[in-house]
Amino acid sequence: MAWFSKKINIPVLILSIAILSLSLRTFQAGVRESNQTTRAAAFEMLKRLNHLQYTIDKEFYGESNKERYLDGWSDITLINDLAIFTTPKVDDNAQKLLSLWRSDFEKFREKTVNQELSKAIKETKESLKIAIKELKE
Repeated sequence: MAWFSKKINIPVLILSIAILSLSLRTFQAGVRESNQTTRAAAFEMLKRLNHLQYTIDKEFYGESNKERYLDGWSDITLINDLAIFTTPKVDDNAQKLLSLWRSDFEKFREKTVNQELSKAIKETKESLKIAIKELKE
C-alpha cells in the first residue's frame, strides 16, 4: 500500500507545482501589463501637460492666437482620457484641471487664470511622477 501512495503522490505534487507556477506567471503577466499601460499613459500625459503649459505661457506672454485654445482643448481632453489608466489621485487632479480649463480657457491671458492653470498642471504632473515611481514590476 505504501508503494501505491508514493507513486500517486509524486505526480500529484508535480502537477500541483506546475499549476501553481502557471498561476503565478499569469498573475505576474497581468500586473506587468497593467504597469506598462499605466506607465505609457503617464508619460504621454506628462508630454501633454508640458505642451499645455507651453500653450498657456505662449498665449500669456506672446500674441493672442485662437488656435491655442484648440490646442489646449486637445491636450486637456487627451489628459483626461488617459487619466483613467493611472491612479485615482492623478485622475482627480486631471478632472480638476479639466474643470478649471472649462471655466477659464477663454481668459488664460489673465495673470490669475494663468497662475491657477499652471498650478493645476504642476499638481497633476507631481501626482503622475509619484504614480510612476510607485509602479512595481
